[in-house]
Amino acid sequence: HITGGTFNVYGGTADSWWAYSDDCLLDMDGGVLDFKNQGIHLDDSYVFTDDISGGVIRTSEGFDGGSRSDFNPAAGTFEFYGTSTFSIEQGAGNTFQNIEIKKGVAATPMASAIRLAAIKKTHRPDPPPIATRANSQTLAEDLYLTGDMLISSGSLDVTTSNHRIYVGGNWTNNVGDAGFNE
Repeated sequence: HITGGTFNVYGGTADSWWAYSDDCLLDMDGGVLDFKNQGIHLDDSYVFTDDISGGVIRTSEGFDGGSRSDFNPAAGTFEFYGTSTFSIEQGAGNTFQNIEIKKGVAATPMASAIRLAAIKKTHRPDPPPIATRANSQTLAEDLYLTGDMLISSGSLDVTTSNHRIYVGGNWTNNVGDAGFNE
């Protein structure tokens, strides 16, 4: 049961399989469950019970819903971060409550101050672009959210897949045009 704090998961040679060799339960109403260097895979070989009513589940890689069709968290956020491009494959019948795409590096206050100093020095009419990584999250199939989609850094790229995204709550893209490629 995760109610607060941060639970960091490192290592392994493959994604974290939810219900791999026996039945399992994920009970979470707060805190952070962070898969630092692996993705998440849902398997239907065993019973997997999720009671997710809050908190953040983070992965630096992707999500594969596999052949399960019963993963529907009541609340909480899935955060996709990291320096590489990975895919979200939700699985038919599954939903997410909220998703945050947090790929790449957001500007820091120091970088903004340096950029402002450069503008004052050169008197350029437009500020120079802030350097960011071309990190993205892609979709392997249509995406269903009962809550919100937030793109806070990096991008959500559906240019090659052309999959639909259904959002029950708010769509917020803090990156601008580069944050969503369709």
